[in-house]
Amino acid sequence: MRKVVVTVIGKDEPGIVSSVTGVLYENNCNIEDASMTILGSEFAMIMIVALPKEIGLADFQKGFKAIEKKLGLTVTTKELPDTEQRREVRREGVEPYIVSVLGADRAGIVHKVSKVLADCKLNITDVNSRIIGEGTKSVYALVIEVDVPKTFDIKGLEENYKTLGKELGVDITVRKVGSLSL
Repeated sequence: MRKVVVTVIGKDEPGIVSSVTGVLYENNCNIEDASMTILGSEFAMIMIVALPKEIGLADFQKGFKAIEKKLGLTVTTKELPDTEQRREVRREGVEPYIVSVLGADRAGIVHKVSKVLADCKLNITDVNSRIIGEGTKSVYALVIEVDVPKTFDIKGLEENYKTLGKELGVDITVRKVGSLSL
């Protein structure tokens, strides 16, 4: 088996997941990692699948043509190089943390919050954002999962975010996954 990235985008409607995974099933593929969401009225999916070696990538891509036409989707496939196929999902010596942001929506929040992480050479593993509520009572929410080395200075990161939160007028918190208390 070799690893292939499959991406799917298109207007959201019932049956997309079933149709796409039907093509995977017909090709004897195994889904190893997947993320699917609706953004506005658009559906987006990205998966890493194990594709049998005897199935050519071009033939595999052709299998999606009927559902692309029927559902108005764009499906792309990309084979991962052997070095990427063997890469560990989470590196040793790192722990997952959540950076969360709540406050009024404004331009630049995602950029500025993620730039702090990039400047610290921390790897973002997942990002979700949305506006909760409507009108003047709406709140912008951003949740970023990040891998943090066990030796990293979390207190320094929290201080950077305290300053940035004041600048942006939002609350920014940093919590180790597993230490979240309700």
